[in-house]
Amino acid sequence: MAGSACNACPEGQFWIVKVNDALGRSRDLKVCSPTCSKYCRAGNRASDGRPWCQCYNPIDIKGDCWKGAQCDTCLAGANASYAGNINTIPVCCAKCEASGLMLGSTLCNCLHNGP
Repeated sequence: MAGSACNACPEGQFWIVKVNDALGRSRDLKVCSPTCSKYCRAGNRASDGRPWCQCYNPIDIKGDCWKGAQCDTCLAGANASYAGNINTIPVCCAKCEASGLMLGSTLCNCLHNGP
């Protein structure tokens, strides 16, 4: 979605990209996902400057890690350094376990090797 359709999305759940109008003048355009997901990336392509937006869903990540909002407490706590991310989606071990993570493009497993 783009423009005023994104006005209902809170800060951090929309992005600003550059677009050219019919006269070639650059202007900012707000872009967002239809659900105001915070797990998106947006920008302008280096090759031609055209805007792009890609959103991701925590459900697409397989494995035994917690995903997305489940990790908010861990990211704010003492074990924040044991959290990671896959395509902007936070991943961590259950109950903020101080453990290593095995990460892939759509996979997260806890190594259960913490202290």
